[in-house]
Amino acid sequence: MRRIGCRGSGVVSADRLETLSKGSLEAATIELFRRSGWKIRTGDRSYFPSIDDPNIRCLLVRAQEMARYVESGALDAGLTGRDWVLEHQADVVVAEELVYSKTSLRPTRWVLVVAGDSPVKKPEDLRGARVATELVGYTRRWFAERNIDVKLEFSWGATEAKVAEGLVDAIVEVTETGSTLKAHGLRIVCELFESVPQLIANKAAWAVDWKREKIQQIALLLAGALRAEAQVGLKMNVAKDKLQEVIALVPAITAPTVSPLYGTEWFAVESVIAEATVRDLIPKLLQIDPNTRIVVLTGYGSVATAIEAVRRGARHYLTKPADADEILAAFDRESRPSSGALPLEPMSLDRVEWEHINRVLMDCQGNISEAARVLRLHRRSLQRKLAKYPPQK
Repeated sequence: MRRIGCRGSGVVSADRLETLSKGSLEAATIELFRRSGWKIRTGDRSYFPSIDDPNIRCLLVRAQEMARYVESGALDAGLTGRDWVLEHQADVVVAEELVYSKTSLRPTRWVLVVAGDSPVKKPEDLRGARVATELVGYTRRWFAERNIDVKLEFSWGATEAKVAEGLVDAIVEVTETGSTLKAHGLRIVCELFESVPQLIANKAAWAVDWKREKIQQIALLLAGALRAEAQVGLKMNVAKDKLQEVIALVPAITAPTVSPLYGTEWFAVESVIAEATVRDLIPKLLQIDPNTRIVVLTGYGSVATAIEAVRRGARHYLTKPADADEILAAFDRESRPSSGALPLEPMSLDRVEWEHINRVLMDCQGNISEAARVLRLHRRSLQRKLAKYPPQK
C-alpha cells in the first residue's frame, strides 16, 4: 500500500509541499480532492501523479512511511492515517483530521482479534501468547502499558489467516465494519484505537508562511468537501400564512434563507440539511401545506436518496452544480410524478453500473470483499471500478 505525496514548487522554490493517499485510500482521496477543486491524475505505473495546481507536485509514497518522511522534512506535508503517525510517534503538525475511509465516511478501527473458539476473553489472557500485526511499534507499547508480556511478530500480510489457522494466538488488525473478520470466523476482543486520515505537516515547513497558508487552504477545502458529502440543499416555495410553521420545522446550519417571491404571497425558503433527514422531513412539510413546492439539490452519488425524496413528495431533484434556470424550471413542473417511475433523462450504462455498485457496497456496509462476492466480480476488479471518477450522466 502506498500514498500519494505532493511536493510544492512555490513561485521559484522546488521545496516539497504536499502528500496524499494511495493504496487503499487512493481512490477516495483523489475523489475528495476533486470535490475540493483539484484534479489529480495518476498513471498505472507512475509514481508522480499530475495535479492542476502550480504550487503542488505529487509523489507516491508508502502509507507506512509517510509520517516519518514528513517528520524528517523529506516531504513538507502529507495525508496519511493517524495509525501510522502513532506507529512512528512522528513529531508533526496535524493540520486537519478528515473522517473518511476507502469505502465510507467513517473511521477505521485497530482491534485485537482471536479465533472464534479461542478461550481468550480479555487482553490479559494473552500473556506469553504470540501476536501478529503490521502495527508493531504501537502494539508493543499498548501491551507494555498494561504490563502484558506477549511475543510480538511483524505480519507481512494475510494477517487474518494466521490466527484463523492457529499460526498465532491473536492479531492486531485494522477494520472498518468487522464483517470481514466475522466472515473468517474471528472474534474481536477489544478495540485499541480509531484511525482517520490526517493532513500532517513538517514543523519547519509549517513555519514558512506560504507553505502554511497553502496547507491550511488544502485543509479547509478538504474538510468542507467532507462536510458537504452528507448534506443536501432544500429549496421551497412556501405560502405566506404557512411560513413560520415551515421555518420552525426546517433545520439549517444557521437559519434558513427566506426571500419574498415578487408579486405573490409566497416566499422562497432555502436550507442545507443532513441527507439522512430529507426523506422524513418532506412528508412533514407537506402536511403543513400540500401546496408547498419542494426541490432537492443533491451532490453526485446521492441520486438514490433524491429519488426517494421525490417519491415522498418533493416536486423534483437536481444534481449539483445546477444553475438558476434549472432550479426555476424544476419549480415550474406541473405536478409531481404520480407513479414510482420518474420522467428523467435515462442515465448512461456507465452511470447505472456505478450507481448499482455503490448501492451494493452500501448494503454490504462498505465491505469490498463481500460486495465483490455479491456482484460476482474479482475484488481487484471492483476496486478498479471504484477508483474511477463517477460518470456525470
